[in-house]
Amino acid sequence: MQYPYHDGLLEQVRLDVAARSVELRFFLYAVFDRPQARVAIRLERIVNFPAVQAYFADVQRDAAAEMDDCLDRCEVLQRDTKRPSSAMAQHLFLQLSHYGRLKIHCESVVEELVPEP
Repeated sequence: MQYPYHDGLLEQVRLDVAARSVELRFFLYAVFDRPQARVAIRLERIVNFPAVQAYFADVQRDAAAEMDDCLDRCEVLQRDTKRPSSAMAQHLFLQLSHYGRLKIHCESVVEELVPEP
C-alpha cells in the first residue's frame, strides 16, 4: 500500500454495483512532521462484492443515524501477506474500529491523493 491507513478516518464510501467496485476516502492520520492528507482508494472488480456491499451498508446505515463527519476509524488496511497478489488478483484486509474485519478479493487497487480545494 502506498499510504499508511492506520488511524485514518473513513470519510466517504461510494459503491458501484454495476462495476463491482468501491471507493473509500480517508483522512489520514498525521505522523510526526507529515501533513495530514486525504486519499481515495478504489477497489475494482471485487470478486466477493456481496460481502463488501453488506459490510459497507452497515457502516453507511449507522453513519446516517449519527450524522457524523467521519464514518469510522481504520485499524487496518493492508495486503494479505499469505496470499500473493498478481496482476488480476489482489487480496486485502480492512478493519474498521466498530465493524470488524473484512477480506476483500479484487482485480485492482488504485490509490490517489485527493487535492485540497
